[in-house]
Amino acid sequence: PYGISVSSQVEGPLFTQDAIGSQLVFTKQGDQCVLMQQYPYYDLFDFDRCNGDLIFKERILASDTPYANLGVAFSANGRYLYRSSSQHILQYDTYASSIASTCDTVAIWDSSFAPLGTIFFMMQLAPDNRIYVSTAQGTNVLHVINSPDSAGMACNVVQQGLVLPSYNAFSMPNHTNYELGPIDGSLCDSLGLNNVAVINQSNEANSVTVFPNPSASCFNFLIQNETVSSVAVYNLFGEVTVTSTKPNINLSGEPSGVYLYRVKTRSGKEFRGKLQKL
Repeated sequence: PYGISVSSQVEGPLFTQDAIGSQLVFTKQGDQCVLMQQYPYYDLFDFDRCNGDLIFKERILASDTPYANLGVAFSANGRYLYRSSSQHILQYDTYASSIASTCDTVAIWDSSFAPLGTIFFMMQLAPDNRIYVSTAQGTNVLHVINSPDSAGMACNVVQQGLVLPSYNAFSMPNHTNYELGPIDGSLCDSLGLNNVAVINQSNEANSVTVFPNPSASCFNFLIQNETVSSVAVYNLFGEVTVTSTKPNINLSGEPSGVYLYRVKTRSGKEFRGKLQKL
């Protein structure tokens, strides 16, 4: 309701080269990020989904060939990081204390043409949990990493593994990560709160009654056979807007929209759900 605001953060070494092929990629879980320059470095970060902070982890030197950084992708489970140069596909173990030291060459370009050279370029983790690799010249193929969650050669890189209906060069499609799940138990994740609310409503049917809902001001909470000890209401950014030690709250001073509530009882039970402020 307050609009979009942007804040800045300085974290890690200076990023100096943003060029063709550079990629910024998050893990499927949303907890790690890799920021890749064309040459010669790429930087790994942990990512805090609650506050949006990047935490610098390690800078890796790509020293195998000039213009070595062309594509990058994480495996589906987030453990393995893949990097492509024109001639190689390399794998790193992000769980290691020194990620750079785990570098393993899992594919070397086989010099094939379709009809131009099928050298490795951009990379993308797809919804089928395979990683697809485009080519840097006009071809009708993509390379495929079939088992990216597996270490070393077991990741099963198949060059020219997918034949396309037309020619393609450089680009890969961008996917929205629709499978990004909640952070269990975190108040800063509205998706997590929504999921908890659904579970509580199904397991404790009709145990929480909120009335009126929606409302322009006051909401009352009734829990069968329980006494309310506290109520907290959060906006969708996870920020506390109103608290009360009574079984009712007043949101008349808050903007219209959907809010999340957490109700605690004297017996130690906790219930969560959604409110609509008119």
